[in-house]
Amino acid sequence: MVIKDGTGSGKTLRINKENRADVEAVSRSLDQHINELYSKVYSLPFDGINPVGADDYFFYINNTGLKDLHITDIRVKSTVAGVVEVHSVTGTASFTAGADVTPVNRKIGASISLTSTIKTDTDTTGLSSGGVLFYLNCDTVNKTEHLRTSSHVIVPPGQSVALLWDTSTGILSGAVSIYEDQGVR
Repeated sequence: MVIKDGTGSGKTLRINKENRADVEAVSRSLDQHINELYSKVYSLPFDGINPVGADDYFFYINNTGLKDLHITDIRVKSTVAGVVEVHSVTGTASFTAGADVTPVNRKIGASISLTSTIKTDTDTTGLSSGGVLFYLNCDTVNKTEHLRTSSHVIVPPGQSVALLWDTSTGILSGAVSIYEDQGVR
């Protein structure tokens, strides 16, 4: 059997001495692929959030869409040392001073939006922790800490994630990187 180029050039696939296809490829990350083809990768920025006290949820996302959302990175900095906890949460969020977060599409000029509820707050209540997914140790004032997770935090439809600040003071800024699953494997 000979494998031929489907464009009609007549070229055939070469096999090397290890009996493997002799190929070259360009590799790119899945989120880059989704951004290029579907325009479904977003930044969720937050700035100047000052939680009321220790152990307050200050960032909340609920997937109201029909596809899984993938959180790939979280960047955060604080004006004081402390720890940000990433929680899976359940319950009905109640916001003290909630502000909507506008997702910023990472394909400049694309108008496709993210189907979700995303808010910052000084003290979101009504939530129960389903467990701590990650800790981001902000041990240096105003230094951006960067959580990268190769497995992603996958937020199925109807599910929620929230960020909790463990310290009683501090002003937080940062961004969450997220994309909507397109069924690409």
